[in-house]
Amino acid sequence: RWPVVFAVLDADPRLVNVTRPGGTSGFAPLHQAAYHGAAVAAEALVARGAWLALRTAAGERPCDVARQRGHGALADRLEPPTRWATPPE
Repeated sequence: RWPVVFAVLDADPRLVNVTRPGGTSGFAPLHQAAYHGAAVAAEALVARGAWLALRTAAGERPCDVARQRGHGALADRLEPPTRWATPPE
C-alpha cells in the first residue's frame, strides 16, 4: 500500500520518520520498505528525508533490517555514511 503511504507523506512530510501509533517495534516507513525489500519505495522515502540512521525499538537501522531479511543490495544502499569512526560500545 505504498501509494497510501506516499499520499500521507505528501500531505504531511514531517511524518516520514514517525513510527506507527501504538506500535512497539519502532518501525518507521523506511524500516518497512527495508523489511519488504521495496527498493523503489526506500529510495522515494530517502528522497523525502527518511533518516538512514533511525533506529527501531530493538536498535536496528533500516540497513540492518534489510540485511536480516536477505536484501543485501538494498542494505548496502541504505547504509548511512560514516562521518567519523567511533569505538564499539
